[in-house]
Formats: sequence, C-alpha cells, structure tokens
Amino acid sequence: MEIILRHATLGDVPALAEMNRMLRQDELSPRTKDLVWLTERMQDWITKQVYTVVVMERGEEMIGYVTFRTEPDLVHPNEQHLFLRKFFIKPVYRRRGIGQAMFNRVEKEFFPQGVNITLEVLNGNIQGVS
Repeated sequence: MEIILRHATLGDVPALAEMNRMLRQDELSPRTKDLVWLTERMQDWITKQVYTVVVMERGEEMIGYVTFRTEPDLVHPNEQHLFLRKFFIKPVYRRRGIGQAMFNRVEKEFFPQGVNITLEVLNGNIQGVS
C-alpha cells in the first residue's frame, strides 16, 4: 500500500501529539510532558507555522511525521540550513526501510534544494542515532 505524504492540519493534532509522546519515550527524554501540553505545542507549531509538519499515511493510518524549518546557518551567515526537529515512524513500521524511504521522499518533496540539514537526536535515543 502506498504511503502518502502531506502537510499536517489541525485535525491531525491529536494523533501527532500521541506520536510525539511515543517519540519522547523512545528518546528517553528527561523532561516528561503530558499529552495536553504536547497537543497544545503541536497545535501552536501548525497554526503559528513555527515548524512545517508533514504527516505520513498508509491507508487511513497515520504512521509517522516530521517537523522542520529553515533557519540561518550559524557557521555560514549568508546561508540557510534546515533544522529537522522531529522524525518519527511508529514502531510497527520500523526496521523495514520505511523510515529511510520516507526521509528520502520528504527531502525530495518538501525540503528546499541544496540546504544543509541539521538533525536533533537525544543521546538516549540509540536507534535514532543509528
């Protein structure tokens, strides 16, 4: 079944917040946040365009998401870089090449061409680092 990529809407916020909770568990994040806080933050990111949020769907199921934004490059002041804040694939879809395929598609379909990418991964997220 084909995986669809699309910009997130406010209707996606509850599912995105739940996946963000799962991601924080994966990362062994030292700061615990409840689902209400995660929901409000995701809603702000979408409505205020703090980050671009792209969802990945397989049929009727949302299987992952990515959040990113373009910002000034601190090393090269005249250039921009892409800050990849969150990249999440539900556990049942991991280790099958889906994450790599989705990253490649997101990069091709949504990222500006030619920008350097900075990825945030917490030290405790061993699988995310690999």
